[in-house]
Amino acid sequence: MLSEMKRTLLIKKILFGMPELLSERYGYSEFYSLGQIEKTMEFMDLGESFKGYAVAVFANPKVAVSELRSLELYNTLRDEMTSEFLNGETDFRKLFDTFDKSENFANDSIGVITD
Repeated sequence: MLSEMKRTLLIKKILFGMPELLSERYGYSEFYSLGQIEKTMEFMDLGESFKGYAVAVFANPKVAVSELRSLELYNTLRDEMTSEFLNGETDFRKLFDTFDKSENFANDSIGVITD
């Protein structure tokens, strides 16, 4: 129970805290480098165990798949976040917009890659 609460809190910090910090620190970008993601996670004291989630959201998809060593893991992490926290929204760039986090988003496939 406690570990599930911690997981939820950390993923919410990644989804709703990192976009603002990344854009403040490095300017708005469609994708961020692994170094920028790692430094921002370190700044937020998020630790290494949830790095895959941040990489799956903020890195270039090809870089993310390479870093995660699995297209399946990349898509699983993204699917998990969209279904649990974003009402099925798959355009993670909308996290950089000012929005009501309870809003229902349109479903599209930005950032999803296949074989």
